Amino acid sequence: MERYTPGDSPNVTNFMARRTLATHGSFFRPFLFPGAHVLDCGCGPGTITADIAKCIAPDGQVCGVDGNADQIDLARQVLSGAPNAECRVASIYELPFENNHFDAVLAHALFEHLADPDRAAAELLRVLKPGGVIGLRSPDWTGRLSWPASGRAERALDFYAELQAANGGDLTIGRKLPSILRRAGFHAVRATASYECYAPVQVIAEYLAAQIEVTWQVPSGAWTTTELAEELRVWCRQPDAFFAQAWGEVVGVKAA
Repeated sequence: MERYTPGDSPNVTNFMARRTLATHGSFFRPFLFPGAHVLDCGCGPGTITADIAKCIAPDGQVCGVDGNADQIDLARQVLSGAPNAECRVASIYELPFENNHFDAVLAHALFEHLADPDRAAAELLRVLKPGGVIGLRSPDWTGRLSWPASGRAERALDFYAELQAANGGDLTIGRKLPSILRRAGFHAVRATASYECYAPVQVIAEYLAAQIEVTWQVPSGAWTTTELAEELRVWCRQPDAFFAQAWGEVVGVKAA
């Protein structure tokens, strides 16, 4: 089973729309050049796609794909002023492009939701040109930082990771990205990592609480999903509240 844990509520869409190439894709910026043909896989509302379009203008072309038609509708609005950008509904497992089609492929915040990341990586290898570059970025929650200490808030964060696993995803995949690319056949694989600090903390707390509150899964232990969600909301209002998420980043090259 594979289910997109965040869903597509306005709260989630607004959360995703905060992302830009500068804040969330800087590791991949050196591989974008004017005239490049680029795929942004899992583009969501298209804010990173729009930045890619600027980097590769005027002759480059970027295509954003996402499995959610509602997100593609939003992305089309964001990209309406970018003549070198398009987007379409597509599955990462069956991309509607010929072999050896793109100079570069980016998949940001996507692989943590996939039940079969190896199959996805193989499909991205297929659509890349020989010598083309892939960039993946996904979180690793074993490196998260939170304060003040709260047993119930920590349980809520752990439960969200359990929920994602039950939906077929993996919130510890950030550290595994190099292995995924090597198994797919990529070369010159290079990994880095970074932290995202959420300010205000309420942004991430409400994003997580909303998903915990409506889930079908029952947490183990003494607390209900409603109690765990409310604890995150209370915790984030403390004056010293802090949350940072670790991200794994990796680039690789398709053999010429």
